[in-house]
Amino acid sequence: MQKWDNNFQTVQTFSFLGSIINDNKIHSNKILTRINKGNKAFFRNKKKVLSSKLIRKQSKMKIQITTIRAIVTYAAKNWTLTGRDINYLTIFERRILKKIFGPIQDTDGWRIRTLHELNKLTGANMLRPIKAQTLKWWGNLHRM
Repeated sequence: MQKWDNNFQTVQTFSFLGSIINDNKIHSNKILTRINKGNKAFFRNKKKVLSSKLIRKQSKMKIQITTIRAIVTYAAKNWTLTGRDINYLTIFERRILKKIFGPIQDTDGWRIRTLHELNKLTGANMLRPIKAQTLKWWGNLHRM
């Protein structure tokens, strides 16, 4: 029988299945990693799809929900959201919605739409599906 001498290096963070695992059990790094991956998807689609005048805004929203939001909210069912995490997700979503819907012409000229106006137009909120996933996960865990 052969004896194995294995020496394992101890690290504080590492990537596993697309998520950052760390030793302090804080999910903020995981959420920031997902937002960075969503940024990559956003910039891939920004020039040809989201900036196009030929594609309807409803189609752009479907593309945003099925690609960018899906990337960001992947494995979100076990996230514990802090106020800072909610702020990061809201800012990320607002930036995408501003690109999709563009500025609005006001009496003084053009201005950027507010978050309230964007929410009124879309009714979309990235936090709602995350909270629904979390509740569904807790329900499954409770039934087990």
